[in-house]
This record gives sequence, structure tokens and C-alpha cells, in this order.
Amino acid sequence: MKSKLVVLGKSFLITVMTIQIIFGMVYFFLHWNNTSAYYETSEILSIAESGVYDEYTDFLYPVLIRGYLQIQQLFSLSSFAFVYSVQAIIFIFSVFKLLGQLHFLRRNYIYHHLILRIFLSFYIFSFPIILQMVMSILPNILSLSIVLLVIGICVKRQPDFNNFIQGIIGVIIIGLFMQKMMWILLLSLTLLHFYSYMGRKKRTLFERIFLLFALFFGIVISIFHMVLQTPGSRGHIQESKEVKLMQAYIYPDYLLYYPHFSDEVHQLLTKEEADVLSQREANLFILGQDIFEENKDYNKARDAYVSILRTVFEMNTKNTILKGVDNLLDYYVAPITILDNFQGNSKSMTGWNYGRWQGDYPTFSQIYMKYSIYTWILLFSIALSIKAVTIFVKRKIKTQEFPLLFSLLVVVSGLFYGIFGSTSFDYKNTLLLITISLVCIIIIFFRDDKNTI
Repeated sequence: MKSKLVVLGKSFLITVMTIQIIFGMVYFFLHWNNTSAYYETSEILSIAESGVYDEYTDFLYPVLIRGYLQIQQLFSLSSFAFVYSVQAIIFIFSVFKLLGQLHFLRRNYIYHHLILRIFLSFYIFSFPIILQMVMSILPNILSLSIVLLVIGICVKRQPDFNNFIQGIIGVIIIGLFMQKMMWILLLSLTLLHFYSYMGRKKRTLFERIFLLFALFFGIVISIFHMVLQTPGSRGHIQESKEVKLMQAYIYPDYLLYYPHFSDEVHQLLTKEEADVLSQREANLFILGQDIFEENKDYNKARDAYVSILRTVFEMNTKNTILKGVDNLLDYYVAPITILDNFQGNSKSMTGWNYGRWQGDYPTFSQIYMKYSIYTWILLFSIALSIKAVTIFVKRKIKTQEFPLLFSLLVVVSGLFYGIFGSTSFDYKNTLLLITISLVCIIIIFFRDDKNTI
């Protein structure tokens, strides 16, 4: 009876995943020639042409796009379909490699094992949020792909010198694509080592040396970008922790709090400008330089930002804290947050991103998106229930390496974008969280009982 239920459950699971994969393949070919109009995409294309970097865009992706634009001219290509295809192949390969390193499938059925890993890789690839980033001129999906490859090396049971070199090169590439993603990874690995130290578990020589070299090259890459990038060179407000906090916690209430701002702030910000900043979240990013940094007195501008933040926090401490917690939870349950955003609840970038997602096929895109999110909720809930029952019955939790690293990556990524992020909820920043959740669903449903997490 038990075996029949298991077979029935696996059949249901495979069917659910197959439907999503079919949706994904159809969507991929329907939107083959589209170029999504993200503001970041227009910035990347502009930087690829001019070579002028500000602090919001990292080095490598515009360089690659510049090379592709030259290929476009040479062969009279009219779309970015080739770029999407390359990004898709790299992402699927990275997931395939990661699933192989986690050792949760029975390895005595080698062909079945390979076919299942390919199938599961396509399932993760076909999740709408991930597929949307695959089909975008943004560095998010390539940086995520390299992160997955580095994670695979970090959880490998017997890494060698070649893995060490591959891992360090991976960290460097991630940093050149997206510094934020690199530091999320490095901070998570550092916390993993600190946790092991507190638990008196010795790290291997490979792990200790790898972390030291990775942190060293992370710092080198950050210095490289400081030299490369010219803050404010593209007409945007200079990036700082104060500006990020203003975008995350004060919009859309600049006008509401304006009478309570200090005289120093009033010297820089008029009531009319406060009204403009309250109308659209991106206005601080676009117009902030002219408003606060017109005379390039950045110290005075930063003092104004601190004063604004202090005023709002002192007047509305409780709601400001609750807003931060709410932002954090939004990222931790991203698919549910997206559904909530569809109902118009809370401010977010979901509407804008979803508009880019729909393209010329809004009905199909809507059905596909909602199907995948609702099935994610169903499968994730069942997987959590299975894990909870397993822990309750066995009365113990296995502290294997990769569940702990996954947990740290989720926590750090959520904190980074949810608490210290520069905008309201933006599902483009949830790729790592969603990918990890999908991998966990797969592990729990397809695990070999001898290798449970």
C-alpha cells in the first residue's frame, strides 16, 4: 500500500513539473525575439556603447553585451535571442551540476540519475521568475548561475586543487557580474565557518584556504570597481546606505513628513520636489542628484539624508520597524508576495516587472505564472510537512553541510534585499531564494533515504 502511494505521489509530482516545463518551453519560443524594457537594461546598453560606469552597474556584463552588439552589426542580427540561449544553457548546466554534487539521488541507476537531473534542471529553469531573467538583458541570471556552481564546489565531499581554482575563478566572475551577489555568497560562507567554530567543528584546510582567498579576491574586485566606477557620472543620485534606506522606508511619504524636516533639509528640498519624490519610487534615483547634489556638496547631501531618516524614524518608530520586517518577510516568501502584489496590496516593482513578463501574450503568460506559483505553494507546503514529520518521528536533525549553507544564503540574501535593499519588493532580486526553495523541494521529494537532509 505504501509503495503504491509513493508511486502515485511521484507520478503526480512528475506531471505537475512536466506541465510547467511545457509552459516554459512555449513561453521561451513565443518571446524569442523580445527585448524587455527594464530601466537597468537601457543603462547596460548605454554603458556598453559609452564605457562610462557609475556605481550602480558592475563591469563584466556590459562588456559582454558590447561584444554581442558588434556581432549583431556584423551579422545583421535584430534581437538578443542568442544571448537568451547562452544564458539558458549556462543556467541549466549550473543547476544540473549542483544537483549532482548534492548526492540525494540513487547513484546505482546512472542513466536514470542523469535523465532525472536533466528533467529537474529544466523544471527549475522553467519557473517563471527565473525564466524571465534568463530572457532579459540583465546580469542577474549569469551571476546566479556561477553562484550555483561555486556552491556545488563548496559542498563537494572531496574537493581537489582543480576545484579550488574553479571556485576562486567563480567568485571573481560573480563579483565582476554583480558585487552584491558575490558578497552575499562570501558572507554566507564566512558565517558557515563561524558557526562551525562555535560548534567546535574543524573546517578542512581546503575550506579555510578557499575562504581566505575568496575574501581576498572579493576585496580586490571591490577596489577594482571603485577605480572603474565614477559615482554620479550617469546623472543619478550617488549610491549610499542612507539613500537605500530612504528609498526603502520613506517613499511615498516625503510630502507627508516634509513640514517636520529640518531647515537644512528645506534648503535643499522644496515642497514641490517632495511631492515629486512621493509620486514615483524611481524619482529619487533619477532626480535626486539635481535635488540634493546639485553643487556636488556630497557631505551636505549626506547630512540631509541622515536628518530625513532620523525625523521619520523618531516620528514613526514602530511603523518603520514593522515596515522593515514586512519587507524582509516579502522576500522570504517571494512567490506568495507576488500573488499578493497582483491584488494591488503593498507597494512593489511586481506590476512593472509583470508588464515586461507578459509581452504580446498576456493571457498565456498569466496562466503560466499563476500555475507555477500555486504549484510552488502546494509542493513547498507538502515538502515542509514531510520534513517536519520526519524530524518529529526520528527526533533528530541531520546537520549536513548544504542545508546549513542554503539556510545562510536565504537569511543573508533576505536581509540584504529586504532590510537594506534600495527599493520596495522587486522579484528580480529573489532569484537565489526561489532557486534554493526549488532545490529543497526536489531534494525532499526525490531523495535517497540514505542521504536525507
